[in-house]
Amino acid sequence: MTQTTDTDDPSKRLLESRLLAQSARNLVNASFSFDILLERLVESLSTVNGWETNSTGIAAESRARDRWVTPSLTRNVEISEKKNGGGRKRKIGTVSFTIRLCDDAESNADDVKKANLPWQDLACLFVGFHWVDKAKSDTWSGADYSARNSDHLKHSPGHGLWCWWDGQAWGNFFAIPLGEMRKECHIENYVLTPLKTLNAHGLDAKTAKTALGGVPALQRPE
Repeated sequence: MTQTTDTDDPSKRLLESRLLAQSARNLVNASFSFDILLERLVESLSTVNGWETNSTGIAAESRARDRWVTPSLTRNVEISEKKNGGGRKRKIGTVSFTIRLCDDAESNADDVKKANLPWQDLACLFVGFHWVDKAKSDTWSGADYSARNSDHLKHSPGHGLWCWWDGQAWGNFFAIPLGEMRKECHIENYVLTPLKTLNAHGLDAKTAKTALGGVPALQRPE
């Protein structure tokens, strides 16, 4: 007589299948909200006085041909100074909105343990940006926030504002748990107003504290 194990129990196999189906349904339902949120975020940038925007479309990271689900989606937006009456436009920088559901498959358990990043087990909205005088590369992607890149992700200048560190800061970002983005006003209060402040007044610790003081932006764990 064969001893029955958990994996041999038909009822448990059915339960696992049912839970997987429910998880998939939750993800499908949420995806519509994600699309709307990304669209509204991109639209909000065009309302800033003096800014002209050009969205470069959606980028799906870590999506192979044989995968159904991608860990993150990014919308990149180029920002230029709005000119009245023509003339050459001055580039202000780029903003990258990333909805990241989980880390990508290339990060292993050792990467995650070493990283100790506050968003590791959270679905988050990442607001990454490069102002022209600081830009080494133009855009952020979901893979940039991966645990395997933790050596480059520095909580500096702090107060919820991070940077990509490679001997010096190249580009900045802040991360907000998706559960905090529940209302239309959160786009203005948690994203647009901080971006305007950080663009107008710099990227020092004092400005970061002012810009993100009322934002549920994730900070480095103590």
